[in-house]
Amino acid sequence: GEPLTDDCGLGDCAIDQGDDDATTSKEKRSSSSNTKTIHFQRHGQGYHNLICDMWRELDRPIDFDSPDPNLNPVVRPEFLDPPLTALGMQQCTR
Repeated sequence: GEPLTDDCGLGDCAIDQGDDDATTSKEKRSSSSNTKTIHFQRHGQGYHNLICDMWRELDRPIDFDSPDPNLNPVVRPEFLDPPLTALGMQQCTR
């Protein structure tokens, strides 16, 4: 991969642009005991973010430690794995 810095302090730091041969890539990863794999993930707005924004606009306090959906809207089953909003989809394409 492409080096991030000359010395990032984590061993061989590189951006892996992907490898068509998964076996070769796996062998490369296991060949050096001080090589770390870091995964970066792009986040976009989900419906759980939107519902919290709506509650804040209504000046409703959110108790994220509460299992009660009347105090914590994100504990509702429909927010277990919330889909992205239209804005979230746009954010992920940038």
